[in-house]
Amino acid sequence: MIFLVGLSFHTAPVELREYLHLSEEKRILLMGQLQRECGLDECVVLSTCNRFEVYGTALNVEAASVHVARLVERETQLAGGTLIPYLYQRSGRDTVFHLMRVAAGLDSMVLGEAQILGQVREAARDAQRFENSGIVLHRLFEAAVHTGKRAHTETAIGDHTTSVSHAAVLMALSKVGHTQQVRALIIGAGKMSLLAIEALRSRGIEPVDVVNRTQANAHELASITGGRAYGWHELHDALANADIVISATSAPHTVIHGPDMQRAISARDGRSQVLIDTAVPRDISQDVAAIPNVYYYDIDDLKQVVDENAAKRRACLPQVEQIIDDESQKYTTWLRGREVVPAIRGLRRKVQAIAEAELELAMGQLSEQDQVVVSRMVHRIVNKVLHEPTVRLREQAAVDAGEEYAYAVRDLFALDEEMHA
Repeated sequence: MIFLVGLSFHTAPVELREYLHLSEEKRILLMGQLQRECGLDECVVLSTCNRFEVYGTALNVEAASVHVARLVERETQLAGGTLIPYLYQRSGRDTVFHLMRVAAGLDSMVLGEAQILGQVREAARDAQRFENSGIVLHRLFEAAVHTGKRAHTETAIGDHTTSVSHAAVLMALSKVGHTQQVRALIIGAGKMSLLAIEALRSRGIEPVDVVNRTQANAHELASITGGRAYGWHELHDALANADIVISATSAPHTVIHGPDMQRAISARDGRSQVLIDTAVPRDISQDVAAIPNVYYYDIDDLKQVVDENAAKRRACLPQVEQIIDDESQKYTTWLRGREVVPAIRGLRRKVQAIAEAELELAMGQLSEQDQVVVSRMVHRIVNKVLHEPTVRLREQAAVDAGEEYAYAVRDLFALDEEMHA
């Protein structure tokens, strides 16, 4: 049976998730250990900054789940029992449904984020490359990736950014236009500044200049895009050269005021400029909004955009959930069908063997012409006799009763005894 053991930002603090955010090499090694030591037939490990999940197939799901938790604790050097309270478990169809929600971005910290889809694909690729996954999990992850792609192409679940940094960039570009000549300036060199640079680069805006009180930090950040690093004493020059200014310092008070911007805008020969303040407390004084050709936005303006976009994504949930229902049903139908395949094959082999043995006894008493006629007749009888049981077994598999029917067939025709004879 398919099962899942894992934790995510829903259930575990970041301090614990850090231990389980594994490198590719460690993740691949762990999959091999899980198979060898926990009795898993197949295994895939999904490890990101926000979740750690082990997907497996095993006859005894409960026992396998306990073994998985203990092995992961041991290999990540966590104290015994540390992991257990934060774990969740799924089995059967619940595992299928969960993975498809993950791939579609419905179980992410940011609703609809697309990065997880690539991480699901990478986990499946590594498991197949090192022969940790077989047909059951490989097909499950293929179905999950397909589900995620459908969610992002057929709905707007991944549209309408919910990132403050991306919202700032999109807002700025809506005012200045998107051309190769756009020059951006980041004020500050902290985490928010880095996110702003990443957002600008994702829209093709680089190089990006950086100004900071510690010029060495400005240089480190600016070097990412080949931009210029300014010292704080060069702030006015930096402002004059920028079409887009995103400020994200940790200063306890405003650092840019109306006169500063009046001087900068005067040096721009009438070219407009967008100022976006992502800091709290604010970096930019509100009086800059009264200066002609200056578009000014603060964190509240951005929050309004982000909240509106989050609402638009949430509005897509019914469509995405319908896609997940459809795809999970397709996969579980296929999986249930696999439960009856051994019984169908065993029954067909046994009936055909009996028919061929009886046919061989009769052949010596028949002419060549009669042999052809009788042989064809016997094979038609075999196919007709087996047709109805085969159809019924597949039908029962589709309604989740296939395992019981397969057991009955194996018992009635002694198929298991024959296999182990």
